[in-house]
Amino acid sequence: MKGHGFDLEASQLKQTDRIGRLFLGFGIAFVWLITLGNGVVKRGYRHLVDHKNRGDKSYFRLGRDWVGRCCALNRPIPLRFKPYFSN
Repeated sequence: MKGHGFDLEASQLKQTDRIGRLFLGFGIAFVWLITLGNGVVKRGYRHLVDHKNRGDKSYFRLGRDWVGRCCALNRPIPLRFKPYFSN
């Protein structure tokens, strides 16, 4: 929630109800980005958003970078919460 993710400390919120709503939004976005990152790996697209020689990004970071790639290429951003299960 801090630093390289959502930068929570920059929000400067003081009211607990607003912080609670912000955390709810963060939680939903966090789960979505992890699910998206997992799908990127399972479908074999990791090389498009990660270093080929290192491969050390988390699923969250892969999902966030995939959204950035979709925006940069003017492609639709996948909004599904359906996790990818392989058989």
